[in-house]
Amino acid sequence: MSQETRRRRTKKLIHDIENHLEDIKFAEKQALKYWHWTPSQYDNEDFFEVNEILAAKPAEERVQDPKSLVPQGLSDGRVRGGVDLQALINREKERAAKSENKEE
Repeated sequence: MSQETRRRRTKKLIHDIENHLEDIKFAEKQALKYWHWTPSQYDNEDFFEVNEILAAKPAEERVQDPKSLVPQGLSDGRVRGGVDLQALINREKERAAKSENKEE
């Protein structure tokens, strides 16, 4: 690994650590400002739990269950427009069986 690559990686690591420390300071600022905590109260709290609380999102912004995005009826073999997928599959199987019988 070249010296230049090491320097770049070191600079990026230092930048990332500084950003992380700034995030921690910002979280403390929010607790002091909005929760009216003292610095000693913040220091005595569980850091990870406080950050989970601060990062909480309202229901509208949370990730939805992917199954809820699938149109109703796909699970039972039907799609919009009344097309029965299972019936189409069975029909194709019957056609394939008939064509095999004709070839014999």
